[in-house]
Amino acid sequence: MTKIKSVLKKIIPSVLLDIVRPVYRLIVGDRDEAEKLGEKAKEWYDDVYRKKTAYHQHYTESSYYFIWSVIADRLVHSGVERIIDVGCGPGQFASLLCDKKVNDYLGVDLSDEAIKLAQEGCSKYRFVAKNVFESDLLKQEEYDCFVSLECLEHLEQDIELLKMVKPGTLCLFTVPNFPYISHVRFFNDEDSVVERYGALFDDFNVETFLANPTGMKYFLAEGTKT
Repeated sequence: MTKIKSVLKKIIPSVLLDIVRPVYRLIVGDRDEAEKLGEKAKEWYDDVYRKKTAYHQHYTESSYYFIWSVIADRLVHSGVERIIDVGCGPGQFASLLCDKKVNDYLGVDLSDEAIKLAQEGCSKYRFVAKNVFESDLLKQEEYDCFVSLECLEHLEQDIELLKMVKPGTLCLFTVPNFPYISHVRFFNDEDSVVERYGALFDDFNVETFLANPTGMKYFLAEGTKT
């Protein structure tokens, strides 16, 4: 088994290994590891953001850059003035928006380590380390656009989060079609995204973006909060 793991590490990119590992553990019956799948605590994310080099790179080097570019372009042309980004991570997307001359942005993340990286990389914007479920942030802050990229699939209370967004707010968020160690859920197609979230929005639209030749996809959803 050790030899097999060694060979796999050599031939499979690290990003794909992160995706394959939890699925493999479920198939082979590693119950101790399988039970760890799902929502993670703040400390887990602090450790990830501290150690993974992908979160310390310029946004152009990120595997998300292609879809971030689409979202940034939409935001720039949408006419929104104040953006709140829940699950902002280490601020790479924020840095892209800053380079696009977006003026008013607030990034929110559970992880202190993520917010530290975000503030270091993009000093022009505001960032706060908070659990949105334990604060009135979404109620008190002024914003006309809500963004949440690759975040909702990590939350048990994804619906509750979206319900907290102010009515009339333009919302853009992405969710994946693949499992991961910290994913609570993933989506098979656009219809499954609409089925879960569509009732919360007016003019709700979902588009599919292929991430690589292996079939990894991101679904970009956009709508106005009812």
